[in-house]
Amino acid sequence: MQTGDGVPARVELPCQGTNNSLFRVTVAGEGLACKLFVADERRRGWREWAALDRLWRAGLRVAPEPVDYLPDGPLPRPGVVYRWAEGASLTGQITSAQDLVDLVSTLEAIHRAPALPGIEPLIAYHQPPDYAAYLAEIRENVDRIQVWARRRQSAATSLPGWAADLP
Repeated sequence: MQTGDGVPARVELPCQGTNNSLFRVTVAGEGLACKLFVADERRRGWREWAALDRLWRAGLRVAPEPVDYLPDGPLPRPGVVYRWAEGASLTGQITSAQDLVDLVSTLEAIHRAPALPGIEPLIAYHQPPDYAAYLAEIRENVDRIQVWARRRQSAATSLPGWAADLP
């Protein structure tokens, strides 16, 4: 795939969560992540953007660098774009005592980060009324993204518009 300017671009779906979709977008060799969020009263995309922005403004480099927040399009869901972070998941690896010390130190630094003006803490926990409602929410999110992706496959020039505008 290429942007409207002919710059090479590639979009991959390296992992799929139940509530969010994470795409790896490579434009002219630069790796970006684009995470799409369920759109509801929880404002998950905004919360993630605000958290990443807060950490980076505080000088803490413990999370991917935020690039852009796209609350109302052109993507089918609210999205956060950040620099792709290379590395391997810690799942299934042996955790050493030093790993735990480093984790606690990092969490302490995160919790000491100053609040940004105008950003109120949000309650992150939400539980749908029952399991069927939870599954319906997930299915609706996945269905919307699939419909949007199928429409975009026939209009390959629509991706370059938003990709070319990334800072």
